[in-house]
Amino acid sequence: MTGAGRGYTAASSPSVQEECPVGVPKRKASKSRQGERRAHLALRAPTLVECDHCHELKRAHTVCPTCGWHNGREVVPPPAPTPTDSSR
Repeated sequence: MTGAGRGYTAASSPSVQEECPVGVPKRKASKSRQGERRAHLALRAPTLVECDHCHELKRAHTVCPTCGWHNGREVVPPPAPTPTDSSR
């Protein structure tokens, strides 16, 4: 028996949606309010720093993808250079 003790009768018992309210806006959000809400959603370019070893740009606090060094030591062996096709 849903609504027991709340003063509901079988004829006036609320539907399932009335018992479990969900967030439904009362009014349409204006374009300016929508823009204010989305003001912080813009993507930014990643911050790049110069590698201390090879002086290429890399993401901060990560291993350099060019030379494999991080924090003054070699962490990952450098990638093998790709052979260039000289027959072209």
